[in-house]
Amino acid sequence: EQPDLNSILIALQLIQQENQLLRQENIDVRNKLNQLLQGGAHNQPREPKVSLPDKFDETYSKFRGFLNQIQLIICLQPSYYTNDRTQVELLGSLLVDPALAWFALLLKKESALLNDFDGFVEEFKATFGDSDKVSMAANRIRKLNQESKSALSNALEF
Repeated sequence: EQPDLNSILIALQLIQQENQLLRQENIDVRNKLNQLLQGGAHNQPREPKVSLPDKFDETYSKFRGFLNQIQLIICLQPSYYTNDRTQVELLGSLLVDPALAWFALLLKKESALLNDFDGFVEEFKATFGDSDKVSMAANRIRKLNQESKSALSNALEF
């Protein structure tokens, strides 16, 4: 038996009403999702802007400060420096002269250190940092003269 035209019309109207309800629910869900996403972004603290340190050339007296600044930048901006490679690239991008030549060799060899920040830093320290900390500290202690400096100033030198 064929459905009559009237029952088809009623079924079509029911489908249209259901479709309209589903569309409205979809719009409501999208709006709530957008509110949650926007609200979540406002609740998260922003990473601070930090200045990059001066480029490092190989000057021993600037080594420790340079490395400390790099590590601080990585800590303060974890969303920028998410993996070892980007951390190494940050440090490498701030090298000049002999230090840059050293880094260029690692790039050319595609060294595994480029993907291992801790290993890279150890090699960087061995190349440009304190090669013999014990004897250097002993020499500095022998030369130490308090003069007009406070004990704190002298302690900070170490």
